[in-house]
Amino acid sequence: MSVPLRSLFAPHGARRGATVLALAATVALVCAGCSADAGSTPAPGSPCRTSTPTSTDATPAAEAPPAALVRGDALLLGSIGNGSAEAAAVAAGVALAAREIDESPTGVLGGNLRVIGSATADAGSVLTQGATAVVGPSSPDTAAAVNQVTSAGAVFASATDTAIDRSVYTAPASAPSFVPSAALQASALAQQLTHGGASTVGVIAVDDAYGAAVSAAFTTALQAAGGTVSANALVSPSGSFAAAADAVGASAPDAVVVISHALDQGGLDSLLAAGRIAPASLHLLDQSAADYSGVAAGGALDCAAGVRAGVTADAQFLGQLAGIAPGLSSTRFAAEAHDAVIAIALAANAAGDPAGAAIAAQLPIVTNEGTRCTAYDECAQLQAAGVDIDFDGLTGPLSLSADGVEQAGSAAAVLYGADGAPATIGTVFGSFTPAK
Repeated sequence: MSVPLRSLFAPHGARRGATVLALAATVALVCAGCSADAGSTPAPGSPCRTSTPTSTDATPAAEAPPAALVRGDALLLGSIGNGSAEAAAVAAGVALAAREIDESPTGVLGGNLRVIGSATADAGSVLTQGATAVVGPSSPDTAAAVNQVTSAGAVFASATDTAIDRSVYTAPASAPSFVPSAALQASALAQQLTHGGASTVGVIAVDDAYGAAVSAAFTTALQAAGGTVSANALVSPSGSFAAAADAVGASAPDAVVVISHALDQGGLDSLLAAGRIAPASLHLLDQSAADYSGVAAGGALDCAAGVRAGVTADAQFLGQLAGIAPGLSSTRFAAEAHDAVIAIALAANAAGDPAGAAIAAQLPIVTNEGTRCTAYDECAQLQAAGVDIDFDGLTGPLSLSADGVEQAGSAAAVLYGADGAPATIGTVFGSFTPAK
């Protein structure tokens, strides 16, 4: 039986709790030949249907940015990247958040937040200029840059790192991530599938440390939600998916989840060839939920679904982003970068100190229990009045643990069309444990 994914959306105002997924609405995704919801609209290039409009990374028309208030520099923040489209989006999110802070009557620590660096800057250059907090793309592959920043006493806040294993970081508490880990995404997907009617799920995972960790997290969450793994097949990092697809398909699961690094043409062909797995039952998770434009030939992934990091913020934010950085080819991770900067500034306020160690110590406090606030000026005014705050940003509720890991956060639910591109259709929210 093939069960279509039901995307379960959580509003940005949803409160954290012990449940893995907060639900606000249910949207059934069905393919050609299945009955569509009344009033549904097609996803671009796809026979699939969704009852909510599809959102994309298209950049709205630019608006003129208002001038920020000019005060003395109170906090120097580095923005670094690798020159990619995602790094450019992160840099734009950083710049927009800095403008929001500087336009606030309170500023940060009574002054301005000055951004040092760009989408192509490196860690050394921003540290040389005195940055005590840095925001940028990062992953275990760039652990050297993260460790360079934290060993200098600064905070490195990532807008892109979904790693579960953070042992590569010498000071994890000073390397917080503002995106849900792959494990958190796995938990959200397990809840999606069981709420959508899938009781048995086949798992295909890459046979390495990443695949093992994410597969274990998904299996635990699925079992907790009342589901069962019908078959669990491993694939070597450079191997064919054919045998794994045959083994999982033979177990007749309601849905199939792929946990892997981004697939190449050969990987996709071996996964989907000869009808081993129907795209409508396929769910890609985290890194495997990549953009396969030009790779998935002939509509091979049409109607496949997935969950990945990087939410699409609302139209107002996208419009502001276009005003500050016209021509972005992607806005993915811009909202996460924005939230990271706001949280850093609020942590500096709470500490009364722009030093990296002081900021790192306060980040779990300003993103957990307290009076909820969602915009910088609102939060800063509460702080000025002596109120303990709980900052929830553009991406929804945040909850950083003492070691810098999101215990609650939002990821994107995506649907693939005939062109192999993942279209964001909504947001899923996951939580491991109640915030403390």
